[in-house]
Amino acid sequence: MPTLIIKGALIAEQPIAYSLSDISPASKGDPQPLPVFVKYDQNGVARNCLYMTGSGINGTLRRHSAEPFIRHMQQRDNTRTPLSFEALRLAWVGGVKGKGAVDPLARKYQDEWLRRNPVLSLFGAGDAGVLGFVAGRAIVENAVWDQAEGKPVVLGNSVRSNDFTRSPERLRLLDDDGLGQFEADVTGASENSKTKEHIAKLKRDIAKARKNRETDDQIAKLDAELQAELAKTESVKTNSVLLPLPGWQAIPQGARLTHRFVLRQVDDVQFGTFLNGMHEFALNGAHLGGHRKAGCGEVSGQYTVASAEGGRIQELGSFSFSPYQGITLHGEALERASQAATAFIENDEFDLSVPTARKAA
Repeated sequence: MPTLIIKGALIAEQPIAYSLSDISPASKGDPQPLPVFVKYDQNGVARNCLYMTGSGINGTLRRHSAEPFIRHMQQRDNTRTPLSFEALRLAWVGGVKGKGAVDPLARKYQDEWLRRNPVLSLFGAGDAGVLGFVAGRAIVENAVWDQAEGKPVVLGNSVRSNDFTRSPERLRLLDDDGLGQFEADVTGASENSKTKEHIAKLKRDIAKARKNRETDDQIAKLDAELQAELAKTESVKTNSVLLPLPGWQAIPQGARLTHRFVLRQVDDVQFGTFLNGMHEFALNGAHLGGHRKAGCGEVSGQYTVASAEGGRIQELGSFSFSPYQGITLHGEALERASQAATAFIENDEFDLSVPTARKAA
């Protein structure tokens, strides 16, 4: 079976925003930063490049690749819930390691399980039942913005407004109790703001007094005043809507992110599952990252496909996709693979259940 090299680019039809758990704003009030990919140019100079993680693309594509199988099972079995929780978790995220034991003898059935489950074969799993860890055939690389030192845009930085103060006529919607609560909120927010400013000043005064080695009585007096102000903030309960929104960084609209997939030694059904998953991804809006409600995440894509086998590279065709429009295939090999994967589903040759010590059904 050949290895397929799929090279091309993702185009940001909207800004792309996402975050990683280990990256935080430098200080409170700063926007959520994007990660940076260090790339060396032809002269060996390191460049900081913005990118979309391969793992993020892999996870999205995996879930969409499973959808045609799940939809067929729903229609075939006339049920909304054709798979167990564990089977769905295996299909969508590759399982989560639990207490189940790996059975070395079950490995003799691994080829059959992978043949019957192209999603598992392509994307692998951290916990595939008795098979344990399974390495997927799909390598999904980072999509890197090809503009060296490209700068992110900052979106979403603003302050929430108070609808009642912005449009006073809305106060007519409140009864007497509501008007009283509104007045208490406004007054409390103002008092809290002043109190917090005073607390900050007292903390600075205490630090300065200690630095100047003033008497314990003087420091104790300042500390008592500080504790009284802290208690005041506890007694004034208010939820101000006038909160600052620091926003987030995003790869700008129109950016071109160079990208590559490598599908190692795949057959037509596995390649077709990949293509049909890309089609599902595009039909559902082709979103990557977060902040969709803020108009972020839509991408389009253009790729060429070549096979590598026996030291020879052969061009097979190309494909492109656009949000909500699906995928367009160019090349007989791509059409054949897509049709083979569709027939594989329609003929019920697949098994998405969690692997056990028996052969795939």
